[in-house]
Amino acid sequence: MRGDVKFARLRVDPDDPLSPIHAVTNDCEGFDRAALRFGGVTASDPRTYVFSVVGDVAALDTALGEGAGIIDHEIVVDEGDRGLVYVRAESTAIELGLQAMLTRESLVTATPVEFLGDGSVLFRVLGEPADLETAVEAVGAELPVTVERLTDYDRPPERVAAALTDRQEAVVRAALELGYYDHPRTATQTEVATAVDCAPATAGEHLRKAEAALVRAAFESL
Repeated sequence: MRGDVKFARLRVDPDDPLSPIHAVTNDCEGFDRAALRFGGVTASDPRTYVFSVVGDVAALDTALGEGAGIIDHEIVVDEGDRGLVYVRAESTAIELGLQAMLTRESLVTATPVEFLGDGSVLFRVLGEPADLETAVEAVGAELPVTVERLTDYDRPPERVAAALTDRQEAVVRAALELGYYDHPRTATQTEVATAVDCAPATAGEHLRKAEAALVRAAFESL
């Protein structure tokens, strides 16, 4: 490798669905989020995918059965509000194009790739900084993209802390070091805010969002 490996979490907010599965999740009432665990990486058509899903599994089952471009699917695990789904679906030019951009040169796209209820998609990509920069520019020329996190890669990207933005992690780390999470608590929200140079209300918002993200990350993996 020519440089240090970095980890980036990218949020893509397309106006149109990236794939038949994305179209189904966008339109399915009761859908919350889906995480690609296996598959979805071949250049051949059709492509196979295994998703863990959160939301109304029965509604998603029906939607997949009616979705354009969905060849077949099976609900492997159904726990009512979460499940595991096998899907075989047609690929699209934009889906294949994104895969090419996010796997060029030194880049590796890691699972999970997450489809969220607001229509956005989260990609986790590892590689050399120059290749990541080129990929983000290439994706940004086609689709709205936000770099939510960019860090050194020193452990698997599915670790719970990877659910946080850089700013959220900084605030949580400061809170932990100061004793905000001790019992009894030995630091206040204002002291945390001072440590990270922001307003107390802003620190409180970061802490609330971080805590929610950490709980989801800890409990929603299947």
